[in-house]
Amino acid sequence: MMSGAGVGIAGYIDFYGFHSGAGGWFLCGWATQDWKRRNSSRLSLGFEEGDQQGFCDAAYFDREDVRGKGDGILIFLQSEPCNLGSLMSITALTEDDPGLMLLASNPAHHLRDQELTTCVRSYIDRLPHSPERMRLSGLMSRRGYQGLDTLGSIASQVRFEIDQSILCSPNGIILCGWCVAQPGAIRTIRLRSGVLSSVIDLATAIRTERRDVAETIGAEMGVTGQDCGFTVFLPNAIQFDEGETYIEIETQSGKTAYRRVEPARMDPMQALHRMLGEIDLQYAAVAPGFDNVVGPAVGALNVARLAHRSCTSVLDFGDVPTTPRVSVIVTLYGRLDFMEVQIALASAYTGNDDVELIYVLDNPSQRREAEGLAESVFARFGVPFRLIALATNLGYGPANNVGLQHARGSYICFVNSDVFPGTPNWIERLAEHLEADPQLGVVGPLLLFEDGSVQHAGISFQPIARFSDWQFPIHDRKGWRPCVETGLGERVAITGACLMMRAADARSIGGFDEDYVIGDFEDVDLCLRMADAGFKVAIDTAVWLYHLERQSQVSPDQRWRMNLTLYNAWLFQRRWGAHPAVMAH
Repeated sequence: MMSGAGVGIAGYIDFYGFHSGAGGWFLCGWATQDWKRRNSSRLSLGFEEGDQQGFCDAAYFDREDVRGKGDGILIFLQSEPCNLGSLMSITALTEDDPGLMLLASNPAHHLRDQELTTCVRSYIDRLPHSPERMRLSGLMSRRGYQGLDTLGSIASQVRFEIDQSILCSPNGIILCGWCVAQPGAIRTIRLRSGVLSSVIDLATAIRTERRDVAETIGAEMGVTGQDCGFTVFLPNAIQFDEGETYIEIETQSGKTAYRRVEPARMDPMQALHRMLGEIDLQYAAVAPGFDNVVGPAVGALNVARLAHRSCTSVLDFGDVPTTPRVSVIVTLYGRLDFMEVQIALASAYTGNDDVELIYVLDNPSQRREAEGLAESVFARFGVPFRLIALATNLGYGPANNVGLQHARGSYICFVNSDVFPGTPNWIERLAEHLEADPQLGVVGPLLLFEDGSVQHAGISFQPIARFSDWQFPIHDRKGWRPCVETGLGERVAITGACLMMRAADARSIGGFDEDYVIGDFEDVDLCLRMADAGFKVAIDTAVWLYHLERQSQVSPDQRWRMNLTLYNAWLFQRRWGAHPAVMAH
């Protein structure tokens, strides 16, 4: 029998109902051999006002009234309770042909609680002995989560532990732990919170070595392999104030066990430190680890980190120009003494009346120290400047964007605190290039190390095999002697250590992209966005400054910081990895 365009009616459902203990829908009726042969593992329940989809279990039994047409069928569909009206149909979800359907009988009885339990158990008794019967019987016997840790009931098959759980605003969660299981023992692992249910797929988790677990529990269970640690990220998984959050593990034999989870509320930066400090990915493991776990988790934490920006403190030292030609923006973090050196050198500069100097302090714990130093510096050198103290640590891009919001110049020059003048009139010369060529959007100087060798003369891109062949920015001619021939030359991108552009252009593209966290890749991203908008990017190698390179950052090279750089590389790769300008270099 057919109904609609290519849709086959393969049987009917006589009764159905939601079983809260099992966490899904039981349905009973009959189905043709065509449906049985299809053996779809995923079904869609069509109700009057919407659909519910999920994975299913089905078992068949002899039924006299349809003998010759088909068999009796008992179905369980893992799903959530819903109030979508009466059941209308069940559709098999298959890739090749989704055109088979079971219809609800007229009427199909919607059973509840005890009546559903009684009817389903009577049909389970009619099933032949099989793994399907064992599973359906186990599901029907389930009592659901009662607030108790029952993992001990499946300890001979599965051992599972959560070492830490970290909330990711608004309702995601990071889970770090370990799992040792007999081969094929686990059917599903879920995190349940309120009415939300999220599958924990260890196949897509970041796996880590846990020798402590492998050499004790693994050896005890006869399970080999040391990568039993895991880190997963579950978005949209936590429902606050709607009951408890817990792990549900279901074995292939139908047994179910539970463990309560108490997610920790952390400051987003603390959460970043905690998660990224435990991860060490290389080669083929990098891309899936960042696609499935690190990328989405860090992105969520970064959004939370930047969502509630506290007010800033703005202090002017001296008469800061109100209509400057150029605004120079310098972010401070760690090394405050560089501000003193820069302003001391600026005191010998004759064009200060046309330059607005803005320092953005991106470390609240240093505010008093920075204000005291600023007073001393102004008293000694007399160079007017503005000090903006941020109430929270935002990172390179957002901190520079705060400076951009306050800047009043026609041109903006972003400068690192460890960059010092070489060419005396470098500010005017860079601004003149922008003024002379409307198509020039970004311009910078040649940057040198203290010994006069090249620190930066432009950026190209190079894939790094250790990190999934992602494209990384490489400083051309780094460590070489400067070229004899000098002048303005186009580049694919230049460093944000010293980068000038029109204020209107900087604002029109939104400044630095704040999706990059703390610092790395924001500058090349900005250059590529400007290039895509039709502007040129260039360096004038006749204009030079000194760059000490990363001495403005005093934190040690820790694993979490490396993984944060890799997050920025992952984000850049997703956006620009296939761009012709990146691939060509």
